Formats: sequence, structure tokens, C-alpha cells
Amino acid sequence: MIIGTVFLALLVAVLSSILGTLGAIGIFYSSKKTRMSIELVNQIPVVNSDVVTGFSICVLLIVFAGIDKDTYIPLIVGQTVLCTPFVYLSVLPKLKQMDPLDLGCTPAKALRTVIFRELVPGIAAGFMTAVTLSLDDYFITTYTKPATFNTISTYVVNATRGARTEIKTALWALSTVIFLLVVLFVVVINSKDLKKSTNVE
Repeated sequence: MIIGTVFLALLVAVLSSILGTLGAIGIFYSSKKTRMSIELVNQIPVVNSDVVTGFSICVLLIVFAGIDKDTYIPLIVGQTVLCTPFVYLSVLPKLKQMDPLDLGCTPAKALRTVIFRELVPGIAAGFMTAVTLSLDDYFITTYTKPATFNTISTYVVNATRGARTEIKTALWALSTVIFLLVVLFVVVINSKDLKKSTNVE
């Protein structure tokens, strides 16, 4: 269960990072009208309830498209839909901070050697946000996952319903360990960024 949850989170984070980054780059260099329209669509999964998003994806892919839950496609698509807008929101500010000069590069070379390098912090932040959202998600996962597959979030919620005190205590301990690991990771990353900024100054 834990390995499956982590693998799912990493896969969804990779897909969301690719889609969110390419989407942010494409929208940033689009016309104002196109940018406003796509940004409006991008806000839907962000402000929408997870229950509505999960049910909508379930109806679209499983009922209308006829895709079986056992293929894991609805689950991956559902979580990717949830995470991609947050990657986009992490990458877009980095694009706005970039120097518009390309120093004579071709578009492909500028994208590869200049733009992507400048976007690495935003992509990394979006990737970690996607991992966190995937690990935390319950409603979309419940609607789209195969019957025999459980993530940590679905297992914890289902196990605590009418569970004995010993089981609840063990699950609370697991949640505490995960929380502390996330806090530790954030502290380490921020400490490195603080050291870099201090050295630059």
C-alpha cells in the first residue's frame, strides 16, 4: 500500500510537472485573450470541490468512455487533473520574472538552455506540491481507484471508521510520521535556499 501510494504520487507528479510546465510556457507566450481564457479554465480544478471533480472524472472516463477502473487510467487522470493547475501556478511566476532577452538563441535552444533552467525552482515547487496533493487526496481517489487498490489516505479514512482504539492510535502515529517527514523536507529545502541567497548577497 505504501509503495503503491508513493509510486502513484511520483508518477502523477511527473505527469503534472510536464503538463503544467509546458502549459505555463505556452500560455505565457500566447495572446492576451487566449491566456485569459485558459487561465480561467485552469482555475476550475483549483476552486472546485474534490468530490465534484472526482465524480465528474468518474462519469466521463468510466461511464461514457468505458475505461475500466482496473487499468488505473481513471485514477492517474483524476489526480493529474487535480495537480496540474498547481504546477502551472508554481511555474508561471518564474516565467514572469525572467529576462526577456534570448541572446540570439533560436526558440528551441532558448527553451532548452535558458527557459527550462530558469524554471527549475518553480518546477521543483510544483512537483512537490503535486506529490503532496496526491498523497493527501481521498475523494478523487475513492471515485476512480480499482476496488483492490488502496492509498494511504483511503486506507486511513476507511480503517478509522468504527476501528478499535489500537488501530486508530497506530494510524495517528503513521500520520504524525508522514507530517514530520514533510516538515523536515521543507526545512532542509528552505535552509539551502537561505544559504544560497546569503552567499549571493
